[in-house]
Amino acid sequence: MAADLAALGDHLGLHDVTVIGHDWGAVFGYVNAAASPEKVSALGIVEMALPGMGVMEQAMGQQPGGNFLWHMGFQSVPELPELLIQGKERPYLRWFFEHFAYDPSAITAADLDEYVAAISQVGSLRAGLAVYQEFFASADQVASRAMVPLTIPVRAYGGEACLGGATLASVQAVAPAAEGGIIDRCGHWAAEERPDFVAAMAAELAGAS
Repeated sequence: MAADLAALGDHLGLHDVTVIGHDWGAVFGYVNAAASPEKVSALGIVEMALPGMGVMEQAMGQQPGGNFLWHMGFQSVPELPELLIQGKERPYLRWFFEHFAYDPSAITAADLDEYVAAISQVGSLRAGLAVYQEFFASADQVASRAMVPLTIPVRAYGGEACLGGATLASVQAVAPAAEGGIIDRCGHWAAEERPDFVAAMAAELAGAS
């Protein structure tokens, strides 16, 4: 995925790119930036703890009330998750939109329709689960890249109702000068719950680069 991002930038002739990623997109964005620091001038990471740094792994540990990242392990099991989720995509996705949000109303019924339509396409669910099945490969890539700290401007934020300070803590392991913190009144779905914050961060990062 990181290689695809880099290839897209080359195809478009871009060499001074501000990359911002959410969730796994943030991992791919980081690997892209670490592999091509001469082309990526600034990096933003929203609501993701980079695997391989220990923070994500700790958040996957069992906690009371199911308040932990249980789906990381479940979705990494070959074949079984697809068997159990297929045909139940709507209630499965709705659970995450409701429980990983500060403001569940930010994801409307029409939004849910779009996400269900996307994940129901042939091969889509399998492809999405494959990201989780490659967890350790991604963690190894991050850990390897972390040996050369990023020096470009980096901002990292987690939502107060989800990852909170874990996002910045994991990112400072690969970019010690990274700044950021917690997005208030926000859960995991930052672009929907706090679009104002995400837009301002993007503008600030683009200006910093």
